[in-house]
Amino acid sequence: MTFHVLLYYQFTPIEDPQEFAKTHRQWLKDRELKGRVYVSQEGLNGTVAGTPEQMEEYMEMVRAIPGFETIEFKIDECEYIPFAKLTCKVRKEIVALHEEGVDPAEGGRHLSPEEWRAHFDQEEDFVLIDVRNDYESKIGHFEGAICPPVENFYDFPKWLDEANLPKDKKVLMYCTEEFDVRNSL
Repeated sequence: MTFHVLLYYQFTPIEDPQEFAKTHRQWLKDRELKGRVYVSQEGLNGTVAGTPEQMEEYMEMVRAIPGFETIEFKIDECEYIPFAKLTCKVRKEIVALHEEGVDPAEGGRHLSPEEWRAHFDQEEDFVLIDVRNDYESKIGHFEGAICPPVENFYDFPKWLDEANLPKDKKVLMYCTEEFDVRNSL
């Protein structure tokens, strides 16, 4: 049998994270789904697994929540459920940076695959940063990418402060399937 694993996150304000998590957890529990979901005032981040039908129902349920209509899900197939249990809890951050005052809405701009490729095809001068942890970067990364030696994503801001990157160049950053572009640091 083939199962689906969903990976997702979206920065969308959640007014009452405790109640949201409680309701979300119960929905998942009622269907005996397994995985990890983090809820915060800033949004939702998770990875859950189940049958393709269960995952389709889950995606429909999440997209029916106001503010999450456009959430993107990455779907992977596997031969077994890779999680031993369900965790659905409130966290201060959905993507751990451990930095005060970071507003995800002030971040870079998501690029489509075509936009991403165009930057390489135009041979413009830019800085390319692999924002994943060092374990993931060692498995593979874009040629010419700077791969910060960080074990956890929350170590990235410190590395960035010390990296002395040029301020006059466009910066392209990627993590998993997400691509961002910033005009300067």
